[in-house]
Amino acid sequence: MFTNTSTFTKVLLKATVKITIAGFLIGFLHQYDWLVALILFIKIAVEVYNRVFKNKNYLFLVGVILTCIAGLIGEYWGVSNGFWEYHDVNRNLPLWLPFAWMLAFSFLYKLEVRTIPLLKDKSLRISDVCYEIGYEDQSAFSRAFKKRYGYAPSDLRKKALNKDK
Repeated sequence: MFTNTSTFTKVLLKATVKITIAGFLIGFLHQYDWLVALILFIKIAVEVYNRVFKNKNYLFLVGVILTCIAGLIGEYWGVSNGFWEYHDVNRNLPLWLPFAWMLAFSFLYKLEVRTIPLLKDKSLRISDVCYEIGYEDQSAFSRAFKKRYGYAPSDLRKKALNKDK
């Protein structure tokens, strides 16, 4: 939990550096999109190795692949219908795009994996968990959680408490 300002600052700076590097690579190397694709592929390969081969989490692999396919279908539809275009790329879609969709899934998966144990932790308030994972509004977090899982975060906490008894 980010109760320590220096920890929060470090996490924020690390995320800012990552997004800046990604923006630089995509912006300045747009003519060499194969290089950006290679870097993202390596990142995905490490994620898949750690989650699938080390931890036997095959659901992660299925999610990454399905997200990639759905993302590419959406991107292709958007480009072919003139909603957006990728400049200076000699194809309809850049090579790095499938890996960007895979990384988006990976980020959301990590967030979800981190949220459930925090909610089961009796020492944390639900509002603390909400702020920890990036929501500023507890009611927005509760609505999103209920939409995703079919029950409120407080219900998960009650189930965890009843299981411990």
